[in-house]
Amino acid sequence: MPDAELLQSAALNLLTRSLRLREHKNLLIVADPAALDLAELVMRQAQARAIHATCIYVPRSQQAAHRQGDDLPTPLHEAIRVADGVLSCLADGPAFLFFRGAVLQTSLTPFTRTLHAPGLTLATLDAAAVDYDLVHRWCSNLALPLVMGRRLEIVSTDHLGATHRLVVTLPGWESPPAISDGVVDEGRWANLPPGETFILPTDGDGAIAINGSLPGMVLAGADSTVLHFEHGRLVEWTPTGGVATRHLFATQLDPARLDGDPNWSRLAEIGFGVNPLIGNLLGVEAYDEKKAGTIHIALGSNSELGGNITASIHCDLVVERPTVTVDGRLLLENGEMRLQVADWLLDVYQQGMDADELMAWWETVTAVHRTMARAEINDGELYRTWAIKSGRHGRLPVGTPRSARLAARLYALLPENAALIDCEELTTRAAEAGIPVRLTPACVRLLLTYDLVRVKGGVKYERES
Repeated sequence: MPDAELLQSAALNLLTRSLRLREHKNLLIVADPAALDLAELVMRQAQARAIHATCIYVPRSQQAAHRQGDDLPTPLHEAIRVADGVLSCLADGPAFLFFRGAVLQTSLTPFTRTLHAPGLTLATLDAAAVDYDLVHRWCSNLALPLVMGRRLEIVSTDHLGATHRLVVTLPGWESPPAISDGVVDEGRWANLPPGETFILPTDGDGAIAINGSLPGMVLAGADSTVLHFEHGRLVEWTPTGGVATRHLFATQLDPARLDGDPNWSRLAEIGFGVNPLIGNLLGVEAYDEKKAGTIHIALGSNSELGGNITASIHCDLVVERPTVTVDGRLLLENGEMRLQVADWLLDVYQQGMDADELMAWWETVTAVHRTMARAEINDGELYRTWAIKSGRHGRLPVGTPRSARLAARLYALLPENAALIDCEELTTRAAEAGIPVRLTPACVRLLLTYDLVRVKGGVKYERES
């Protein structure tokens, strides 16, 4: 049983850090039978802070009977629509996916904050007692190489000691990573417990050894299943008669596969766990995938995460002790964090190309304009921000601190309506704003890397590998 003080801290984080509920706001808990003790704890904490809390218990038979497109019962629907915050801690099995999804979709109103916590119980709530600021920093640090890099490679080891490699092309700003740090904005949702950064891959080739946990089964290195992918689809699994493989198919994949689901085999997600309060894996997807030093992949649907794949399953599979690189640079080594943030922060004062090459490129550019990408300036530094369809937000500085300050000054000179500005005029304005003429091309190139500008003319720009 988790420590009582830790549980109190976790419940408080849930209310004040995740949902940010104030006095006299309305909290709705939609609870599975296994989560009733958790619901009572959260309700007591809410009442102590003058937050109006209500719990609706949903039998598993009702969750399982729900089909895609069915309406929620009217009382539940109306309770969700008037809540300021919703905690959904329903059953986490694939049989309950459509009901969970309906609750989530109904809760996405302009003024509601929603925590989506499939399988969360009192036994796993303690992971929400984590330092949210620490989790946010680690999540953001991981997002940097995942959006700036081009090639992700995961090396995993099966229970017999054999190594396997899975290679994924990173989509960059076309589909930036999602940061799941547990903090929810109005009209948005997040997972609980906090602690992952993930991407939605469009391809994937090679193999990966699932050696940590499957839904409902902890492997802990004693067993594993190796999944083989081609072009982002599962094409082979070994050993076919292994305990882990048979459990995975019997409980997750076969119901979708035999029902003719065309997307059951799609590689839907790759995520990195960062929560240091998660120790032993439990076979609970939403919990295990957040463990610091692990990665996880998901098969099936990612539409609920902002992607384009719809399936009848979303099956998270956890890998322990992975070694992960992006463009050859270490992120994780045998499950230990090796990411060097400085390696990924671009500096306009230290060019990726030499000065002559940069000036030759700049001479071919005739005009510059802003993109529709989001940006903000804080304390004189420029940040690239983004949101994905699932509601998660990201925010990264545009280069090193001194580069972000210089970039902010140049970005402010560009027309807000995305109108073109002639390069000569931009250089003149930049000089008047105190930006050295020699650094203007480097600033434009930096903004281009962060998808904040486009250029007219010039050699086609590509991210460096």
